[in-house]
Amino acid sequence: MQVKDLKRTYKISKTDELNALKGLTFDLPESGMVFILGKSGSGKSTLLNILGGLDKATSGEIIYKGKDINCYTQSQLNKYRNVECGFIFQEYNVIPELNVFENVAIAAQLQGEKEVTARVEEVLKKVDLEGYGNRKISQLSGGQKQRVAIARALIKQSGIILADEPTGALDSVTGESIFGLLKEISKEKLVIVVSHDRDFAERFADRIIELADGKIVSDSDSAKNEAEESGAMIARTARLPAKAVFKIGTADFRRTPVKLFFTVLICVIAFTLFIISLALSSSDKISITADTIKNGGVNEVKYFKCNESSEYVDFEGGDVEFLENYFGSETIKLFSQDISVKELGGGESEFLYYAGGLQAVAAIDEGALKDFGFSVEGSLPKSKNEIAITRYTAEVLQYVAGYSVVNGAKLTLNDEVYTVSGVIDTRFNNKRYQSLKTVPADDYLMLGQEFKYYLELSVHTAAYFYETFENGCECVLLPQSAVKTHDMRDIYSLRKGGGQFIFNCHLSWQISEVADMASGLRTPFIVLSAILGVLATGLLVYYIAQSVADKTRTIGILEALGCSGGEILKIFLIEGLLIGIAVFALSLAAGFAACGIINGVCASKLGLAITAVSLGALNSCILFCVTILLSMLSGALAILRIHRMNPIQRISSVN
Repeated sequence: MQVKDLKRTYKISKTDELNALKGLTFDLPESGMVFILGKSGSGKSTLLNILGGLDKATSGEIIYKGKDINCYTQSQLNKYRNVECGFIFQEYNVIPELNVFENVAIAAQLQGEKEVTARVEEVLKKVDLEGYGNRKISQLSGGQKQRVAIARALIKQSGIILADEPTGALDSVTGESIFGLLKEISKEKLVIVVSHDRDFAERFADRIIELADGKIVSDSDSAKNEAEESGAMIARTARLPAKAVFKIGTADFRRTPVKLFFTVLICVIAFTLFIISLALSSSDKISITADTIKNGGVNEVKYFKCNESSEYVDFEGGDVEFLENYFGSETIKLFSQDISVKELGGGESEFLYYAGGLQAVAAIDEGALKDFGFSVEGSLPKSKNEIAITRYTAEVLQYVAGYSVVNGAKLTLNDEVYTVSGVIDTRFNNKRYQSLKTVPADDYLMLGQEFKYYLELSVHTAAYFYETFENGCECVLLPQSAVKTHDMRDIYSLRKGGGQFIFNCHLSWQISEVADMASGLRTPFIVLSAILGVLATGLLVYYIAQSVADKTRTIGILEALGCSGGEILKIFLIEGLLIGIAVFALSLAAGFAACGIINGVCASKLGLAITAVSLGALNSCILFCVTILLSMLSGALAILRIHRMNPIQRISSVN
């Protein structure tokens, strides 16, 4: 190493400067133990920091292996500190988040070594710390911390060891032992020691350079032999161990739990409102219908046909086959029929629940029975004079006519007598409508209106016959299982030729009302989530910025070990990522709970058997991306706070 006319000037103010080094020139050999002596303020620590790439000279050259390190890029400086230099600092500068073993091991791991256990134990033994590997740094004395720092420098496979008062915190016996160890190492490496202890220097030094007021006042190597050069610097990429990244990144979680709690709480509130806003934004009539069907609020769906003038028309030849092929399911064709309960042989009921009658006729076979998930007590009609009725119709007849419909019973329809072959369980949701058994027929509450529409052209109020009816039906029913596997926006309005098939269900009018309500809530939720989102982002950036400030010295130490900015950034990215995952999980859970409450209110208070608002996979993915990206971006933005500082400034900072 050759030092030529090295100068370092610090700006104290706009007009005042401090000349710490004033044109130093000397050569250093490849090995040997060189002491740099001088009083405080003489420039010896500044010189050591510049030789180690922790600080940059104002002018001059430091030629090492044929290149001026003062002209190195940041990446080259990182590799130089990683590969060529081992540091022993006066203030220990061990990493508080790691234990003794990890503090020593990290220096070797950054040089690419995989298995370092044996070497760490060996070097700890050399500095009299055998058995201390699992100790926390906070459990060590000052002298023990210094030995950890020395062990960290010794384990590196580097050509230079730079020691700034390496025995300042040690007793004389231990200090002599450490210098003896450094002396042994200096047979193969260059060891540069900054010290004010002339006694140790005279006993162990191969050469003594003394500084005063930024100048060399004496140099025991009067011959000043020219330094030898041996090869180029090895290109190693310093990678922080994942365990170290995690431990350093999560240190503030343990140190500042209250601050973390309130940061996460505000973020969760903001992002919960955000995902509810997303859910409301996607809650239109089609999406609410889709969610209601998928969540079991509708067991079967209706298709009507319209012409080009949007007028309802009967199904024609090929229409039903088109729907069955499209959905891959059997259908039930309903033909309108209006036979009141009175006509069935019973009296008129004053209550809504028993006012259904027979409102349709249809043919049904075993295939449709299976696809719709229906079951039958008895059998399906097998001849023209047989009929099957639904469990609901049987319940109505039991109430208004006073007799039980069983297999073999006779039923008169349109002056024709039919034998009841079976009773079909159409999975009628009668539990929801139990209250209507005491509600007068002329008192149409919301639930009553829903019930009335539910029974119109319905499988629950149809009479089922043996013969297959011809085309010309008013309505075609499809089972929920067939419809819910399709994209609702594709099937909401199917077309065939000049006709259009209109999707409908018994909750359609209520769904429209809820969609309008969701639209009204959308704007205030978006505004509130945006306001809280800005606050949450600020808190998150502030939290991680404080974490960066707390770890400023740790960052400087890692840089002194050769860590690049990208590797150090991982620490704060993992911190932001973990916070983001926690915020995402809690916000998603809170969002589901909030949607459950909204849907519960609709179900219990408003009498709506629909899924009013649903998060959905897409909204969950958007929330995940936003929370994770924002959290990690906060980590990246926070570290910009100290990007202008050099390593020695970071190391010297007070956390």
